[in-house]
Amino acid sequence: MLRSTTRPRKRKPPPPNDFKIKSFGFKIKFVRFLPNVKTERKSPAPPKKLSRIFSIESVEMTGYMPKSKNDKWMTPPEIYDPLNAEFNFNYDPCPIGWKEGDADGLETEWGSSTFCNPPYSATAKWIEKASNEAKKGKTVVMLINAVTDTKAFHKYIYNKAEIRFLAGRIKFINPAEPTKRTPNVKASMVVVFTSK
Repeated sequence: MLRSTTRPRKRKPPPPNDFKIKSFGFKIKFVRFLPNVKTERKSPAPPKKLSRIFSIESVEMTGYMPKSKNDKWMTPPEIYDPLNAEFNFNYDPCPIGWKEGDADGLETEWGSSTFCNPPYSATAKWIEKASNEAKKGKTVVMLINAVTDTKAFHKYIYNKAEIRFLAGRIKFINPAEPTKRTPNVKASMVVVFTSK
């Protein structure tokens, strides 16, 4: 028998081991896989730098921290007048006209019936002073922020003084612009200290 002299066609070599063939209809896509290479997710882009850098100072939360930088705010007459009619005040340790060199209300002797709308930047000291004055048989009425989670509140007010919560936000009067009023950033309360 005669052998055929036709040489068999050479088959195309398969693609390298690091290639894999995927068929999508009539198209053939070669996808290369790199062995022993772990893919990592791209980390999110870092946030943009802030145009301003703000420094925060640590503060001791023993009293009430005010929103305003100004401590001089007049009590509205609709708040003061009814209290004055009830208690007949004869002393104010925090007069609106106080200036450097005047007597320090924290060091003076208070009257028998005192109204105190203290500087909200250091209310805790005034609460302690009011409590001490009341122990001398005096009456002290304070108008302060209705903040009940401070050390001063629990030490000198809670279960020790009468508390009257006020509805809404008081609009205090700026003595520099008496015709304009600014609502308080927090609720307010009237605290009555007595020797009883």
